[in-house]
Amino acid sequence: ARLWTGFIPTNEAMEKAIAEGIIPEKYPKDSDAKDSVNNWIMYHFVKDDVIFDDGLKSGNYTTNYSFRNEEGENTAATVLITNEKDNLIIQDMTQGTVQLNPEKANYLVRKGVCHKIDTVFKIYE
Repeated sequence: ARLWTGFIPTNEAMEKAIAEGIIPEKYPKDSDAKDSVNNWIMYHFVKDDVIFDDGLKSGNYTTNYSFRNEEGENTAATVLITNEKDNLIIQDMTQGTVQLNPEKANYLVRKGVCHKIDTVFKIYE
């Protein structure tokens, strides 16, 4: 049984991401564009770990998104989590940071936890 942590953008965060061109307004029909959107979605899930905003776990965590690095190797994308009690900050691949609002944290789900985030993660600038 796999454990996971989901960082799920709020509706407002999604609207902002669409307005900024981070994601398309509608799910694309083109397969490359679909793969891009699917990868972006998978990047919001840390696999094999449950992380609460309790100050206990910090560090680099593997997400469900993998890509080919410059050497052509399949590489799991990570997020850097800095976790102090009621103050969890996630840094994405672009060095952008998302601060978790403690009022939107720690929703228990099957085999994991879900957090609502007010800003989406970015895979590239």
